[in-house]
Amino acid sequence: MKLVLEVSTGEETTVREWDGKVLRLGRSPESDVQLFGPGVAEHHVRLLEDGDGLRLECPMNTSVRLNDEPVRKAKLEIGNSFYIDSHKIMIRPSDEQGAVANVRVLQYDDVTKIPTAATSENIAVRSAKSSKRKWSYGLLALGLLLSLAFPLMSTFDAETKLVFEEYGLPTDTIWSSGDLASAHNIPGIANECKVCHQSPFVSVRDSDCLTCHQELPAHGNNDIHKQVGESQRQCLSCHKEHNEPSTLVHTDNAFCTDCHADTLNWDDNKKTLPPVLGFSAAEHPEFKLQYLTPHSTADTIDWQNIAHSTTAKTPEMSNLKFPHDLHLGGDKVQRSDGQAMECSDCHSLDKNGEHFEPITMDTTCRSCHALEFDIQAKGRELHHGEPELVLQQLTEYFALQYTDPALRAEREQDGRRMPSIASLSAMDRDTCKEDAIDCARQAALLEAETQFERTGCAVCHVIIKDESKPLHQRWHVEPIQLQDNWYNTRFDHTVHMVGDQKTETGMCLTCHQADNSAQSSDVLIPDLGKCVTCHTDARVAATKKQVSSSCIDCHSFHIPGKPKMLDAYLGRIHD
Repeated sequence: MKLVLEVSTGEETTVREWDGKVLRLGRSPESDVQLFGPGVAEHHVRLLEDGDGLRLECPMNTSVRLNDEPVRKAKLEIGNSFYIDSHKIMIRPSDEQGAVANVRVLQYDDVTKIPTAATSENIAVRSAKSSKRKWSYGLLALGLLLSLAFPLMSTFDAETKLVFEEYGLPTDTIWSSGDLASAHNIPGIANECKVCHQSPFVSVRDSDCLTCHQELPAHGNNDIHKQVGESQRQCLSCHKEHNEPSTLVHTDNAFCTDCHADTLNWDDNKKTLPPVLGFSAAEHPEFKLQYLTPHSTADTIDWQNIAHSTTAKTPEMSNLKFPHDLHLGGDKVQRSDGQAMECSDCHSLDKNGEHFEPITMDTTCRSCHALEFDIQAKGRELHHGEPELVLQQLTEYFALQYTDPALRAEREQDGRRMPSIASLSAMDRDTCKEDAIDCARQAALLEAETQFERTGCAVCHVIIKDESKPLHQRWHVEPIQLQDNWYNTRFDHTVHMVGDQKTETGMCLTCHQADNSAQSSDVLIPDLGKCVTCHTDARVAATKKQVSSSCIDCHSFHIPGKPKMLDAYLGRIHD
C-alpha cells in the first residue's frame, strides 16, 4: 500500500511517500506518524488498504471521532476526515502515481481550533446541569477505603484477612510493587507480608531475614568492606525484592566497580587490592592461586592457603609424585581395555560441577597400583597409609611363613620373586637357613626397604628415613595435601566441557596442559590470559563474539566455610 503522508503543524508542513501494509498512528516512537496529547494512546489507530480506499481499526479502549461519532472501525473514502484528540486526519486524492490516497495530518496545538472541541460556553452549560465534585469526593473516599483502610485491617488481624480474601476484598497484598522471587514465592511467605515486614511501611530488617537464613554462610568480605571505609551493608542493600524482572542478586558490574575502580588498602595498609574495571586483560588484575602451605606447630602441621600470582609459576609442594604425561600418553600406561587413560579415570566432578571428588588410594589408584608384595601370596596387599602397620603386617606375615614347616619348605623350594621387586641383597629371604624368627625379621626388613626406598610406597610418596630410630619408626611418609580449590571463586566445569575437541580429555587439555607435565609440582591452572580468550566484559562481548561475564559470575559473597549468618550477625552493630 503506497500513500503520500502530509504532516502539518500549522507553521511547518512535511510531505513524504510511505509504502507498507499498515500505517500506524499513535504516541509510540515506533508509530509511522507520532502524535502527542492526553487523549492519544500509544497505539491509537491503524490504517489498512481496503479495495480502492482505506479502512481504520482501533485497538481495544481507543477510538476516533468520525462524523462527530466515536468509532473503532470504519471504511474510509476519499474526502473523509476523523479526529484523534486535537489532531485532524484527512483522506484526500493523490496525484502520485500508484498511491492509494493522500493522508494529511493536522497537528493542532490549541484544542479550541477543533470544530467539535469543547468551548467555555458549552462547558459552562454542562457544569450547570451536573456537578462532578461530589462524585470526585465519593470516589476518593472509596479509593482510600479499598487501598488503605481494608489492607491495614488485614495486616493487624489474620482472621480479618482470611474473610477479606474469601469475599474478594483488598488485603495488604495490593501494596506489593511486584512479584516475589521464586525462592520466596512459596506457601507461608508469598501471601503473608508480615513474615518479612514486621511493621507496616518499615523496610525489612536483617533480623527478619535471619529468621529463615541463619544457616547460610556469612559474607566473606564484610570485614574488609568495613576496613576500606564502607559502612556496614544490610541484606536489602544487595538483595531487592518485588522487582521486575524478579531477581534477588545484583548482576551489574557497576555494583562492584563503583568502589573497585580504585586501589583499595586494608589491614593498616598491609594488604592492597589492585583496581578492577571489568573482565579483560587490561581491566582485571592477574589471578592469584591458593597454595596449601605447611606451618609446623609443636604437635602437628597446620596447612594454610597462601596466595601467589599465576605469573610467579610457584610449584605446588603436595608431597605427591605423579607424572601426568606418563599416564596420558598411552604408550606406557593403559587402561584394562588397552586404551589410553582419560582425565576422568582419576578426576570425577562432584555433584555441583565445580570441584572434584577427593583422590584416594582406594577409590582412584589401587585398581592399577596394587600393594602386593609376595608372589607366593597373590592378592595379599599391604596396608596403605600408616608405615607402622605396614611393618607390623610384614613381620607377622613372614613369621608365619618361616615358623610353619610346610610354608617354609614351599618357599625354599620356589625361590621366585615378584617381577616388580628389585634384587634385594646377599641374604635371599626365600632361602634363609637361620632360625624362623631371625629369617622372619630379616625378610620383613628387606621387604620394607624395597617398599619404602625402591618400589611400592616410594613410587608415589616422599619418604624420609631415619636409621637412628627403631624399625617400626624408621620410615616417615610425608602427608599428601592436594589443593581442591585453587581460586577463591566459582567455576562450573560442566558448562566448559564444550568445543571442537572430540574427547573429554581433549576438552580438559584446552585449559590444563597435563600432557606436557612430568612433575606433580606443576600447577596446571589457567591464568587470566587463557580465560579472556573466550570471556570478556559485557560491554564488548557482543562485538567480539565472546561470552559476556560479570563480576558475580565468578565472585561469591556467601562463601562456604565461613560462620553462619546468625553467628556473624550477633557481632554486628546495626540492624
